[in-house]
Amino acid sequence: MTEDRRSTRYEVEGDVCLRVLFTRSNDLKEVRGRLVNAGPGGLFIETADAIEPGALADLDLQLDGERLANTLGLVRWVKPGEGAGIEFFYGTDEEKAAIEGYLVGWVHRRREGRAAGGALRSDPRDS
Repeated sequence: MTEDRRSTRYEVEGDVCLRVLFTRSNDLKEVRGRLVNAGPGGLFIETADAIEPGALADLDLQLDGERLANTLGLVRWVKPGEGAGIEFFYGTDEEKAAIEGYLVGWVHRRREGRAAGGALRSDPRDS
């Protein structure tokens, strides 16, 4: 999740529940956060919970109360007290295409429903 992203990132409004497996122990920790932006490569969540870079995360993602996906990710970076950037792991190209297709469709539906502007837009850093 660097500034030189290879895919579009969309600002979204959603919820995420992570089951995090920390790299230095066998402990599981459940973390709840707010999904801030997402793309086919990964996402950023806001959470005050401590998450360790390098931890594996089982992600349960929801947009507008609807389940987007349950997928795996790797915590790539953390801003303590703010949130974390998580890169998706995909078993198949079809899984990646499904998440990207859902995000594009969600963006399209939100834009149609908010003719006056709205809170959803592509991240300008992707240009």
